[in-house]
Amino acid sequence: LATLEALAAAVAARRRASPPPVGRSESMPRAPFRELGAIEQTDNLRVQTIRPLLSPACAIEEVELPLQSKRLVLRARCDISAVVQGDSDRLLVLAGPPAVHDPSEAMEYAARLAALAAELESELLVVMAVNLSRSSSAADDAAAAAPGGPGGGWAGLVTDPRLDGSVDMNSGFRAARRLLLDIAQLGLPTAVEYVDTITPQFVADLASYALVGARQAGSRAHRELASGLSTPVGFQGGASSADAAVDAVRSAASGHAFLSVSKQGVAGIVQTTGNRDCHLVLPAASAAEAEEAACGALAALGLPRGSALSSCVAAGEAVLPRLVKLSSLLGPKFVDVWRSGGELPVELELPPTHRMHHSIFACPVSKEPTTPGNPPMLLPCGHVLALGSLTKLARGSRTVRFKCPYCPAEATTAMAKVLHL
Repeated sequence: LATLEALAAAVAARRRASPPPVGRSESMPRAPFRELGAIEQTDNLRVQTIRPLLSPACAIEEVELPLQSKRLVLRARCDISAVVQGDSDRLLVLAGPPAVHDPSEAMEYAARLAALAAELESELLVVMAVNLSRSSSAADDAAAAAPGGPGGGWAGLVTDPRLDGSVDMNSGFRAARRLLLDIAQLGLPTAVEYVDTITPQFVADLASYALVGARQAGSRAHRELASGLSTPVGFQGGASSADAAVDAVRSAASGHAFLSVSKQGVAGIVQTTGNRDCHLVLPAASAAEAEEAACGALAALGLPRGSALSSCVAAGEAVLPRLVKLSSLLGPKFVDVWRSGGELPVELELPPTHRMHHSIFACPVSKEPTTPGNPPMLLPCGHVLALGSLTKLARGSRTVRFKCPYCPAEATTAMAKVLHL
């Protein structure tokens, strides 16, 4: 009571210090409630439209998973679980484009990845990451909040499959199911990031692995969702701390009761048993101390210390804006070069955090492996030598011209570029 009286007194004092303009009563709001309509309507005042959504059961019936693909999905889930629990010494690798906007291009990527996955299957468990819904960034949120903003940009294949702002999610879910099924029929398991808690009802039967982004890891709804998913789940840690993700792993391991939507599209009360195949995904360039602390927290939860994945390559997304601009400038020529696996006419440099040196590359002159201090250098003629070998050929100068050991071309050390493998 005393607190309320003090607050009322403070408001009265503020009014005395700043009296309202002439002709305006103190009870009149400065910004009228613009959405106020008919006096009898009190709900959905800020909702533009509500359109019927295809039920998950109907989508599943339209694009049904055949028996052979079901076996692939289940086998991959068991293999991933074995890696997460420390029962397999294979390395789990998630690879995929930053976003899927064209299913045909995604299938081209999947075909190449499936061939490589089969070749390396004794050492690597390769899963294709299929990003159906684009998780918004802080920049997207700022753009959406700006006056006349675009609403945060393109939201992904499910939300806007035609890339025209039509928000035809019914077509988006159908396209997503067909894409995941086509990839499964290549023999390649898939991983899906769940930005919301309804999408899993449409595609979870096709996925072998689920991912929850750093922005959703602290969400109670996503932790409840993960506790009932039939797949292993990776919670991504934040750039500054993995505490929310570690806590999410702990929470999802226990059973929950919550409200959700069934396959028939009916709201219901869901009770789960908990998911012991949840684990941590560390961000790119995570500090060694942070990684050690996160792995220690996993051990305290009874999970293997090595069950944390590391996001080591997010390079595609870093150069995606430049690739889009380049494709608009080159037109059909860009598509021809891209699909043939040829070299683009301009260099797209990666940010320093995404540059890695391949430890098994050896200089053909010195016969020694390259290191961060002695990186591989690309000469204008296309041959690659270690920096130390170039320095010896140029007698320590960056401007003295020397002849390439493998062709008649001449170059200087200054003309060579660091090659990030």
